[in-house]
Amino acid sequence: MGVDDYLLVYDQPVYDTVHLAIAATTATFFAVPIGGILTGAVVKSLAHTNMVQAGRLEADHTFMVEAFSMWFPECDEAGALPLWADKQAIRSGSLSFWIGDKPFSQLPAQAIPNAGFDSVLFSNITPAATEFQVSNGVSAFGNKHTLKYPLPIKPQQSFKVVLENIRGTAISAATQLGFCLWGTHTRPAS
Repeated sequence: MGVDDYLLVYDQPVYDTVHLAIAATTATFFAVPIGGILTGAVVKSLAHTNMVQAGRLEADHTFMVEAFSMWFPECDEAGALPLWADKQAIRSGSLSFWIGDKPFSQLPAQAIPNAGFDSVLFSNITPAATEFQVSNGVSAFGNKHTLKYPLPIKPQQSFKVVLENIRGTAISAATQLGFCLWGTHTRPAS
């Protein structure tokens, strides 16, 4: 929808992917934009993030954050999918959503659903088989952590999501993790 032929207001999530190395206990989303390094020689593309600048929106862009989701990508440039124990350790941590230098939403990582990005696989063979996958809730698009009161991000205002306090054993296999801010994006129409 256009406003005054100047602004475009539309649904456009802001998303990012981080790489957790072996033994990682923390990660910061939205810190590395498109063209930055995800891991090793892997350069971030639109498959990983839609951030153009590190930790902030482009000039004249605003965003009303209405919901969160978090998922484990179906493939990993590190060469392997995350292990079940690593997924559990990551979900045991906490998440903080920051705007500027203030945290606005702090909650357990396990409270963030996957919005349909994680596959849930079931097996008809023995429970020890590697076909079983674990996810954060039902894999459905509408399954998001919805905020009762949206949080505004102003043009060029810094923001980040910090995953920390990963518990249990240290991450034993390199793992990628995605995070999405769902809401209303406003930007110049041209």
